[in-house]
Amino acid sequence: MVKKVVIWKLQDKCFGPNLGTIKANIKTKLENLNGQIPGLESIAVETECLSSSTGDIAAEATFESEDAFKNYQKHELRLAATKDAIVPFVDTTTHVEFEV
Repeated sequence: MVKKVVIWKLQDKCFGPNLGTIKANIKTKLENLNGQIPGLESIAVETECLSSSTGDIAAEATFESEDAFKNYQKHELRLAATKDAIVPFVDTTTHVEFEV
């Protein structure tokens, strides 16, 4: 089993009246991938991080294997979700992957 943890820091332009919509859209787009991509066991997105956090949004995904993780990375549904919901709004991304 492989886990991936991602932390996103949003661009400054996001911190206005649309912040809630941007965060909700990221959460919805990614969590809608559950059950849609072979080998993806679960994905959960946290949008309400504590003020002590250095990131604005976090996601944790579990895959049945490293091959499943690699397939997820290039899967068209994941690429579409990130293109529309994440890429236009994220300033920096930090991630780790590990076996459990």
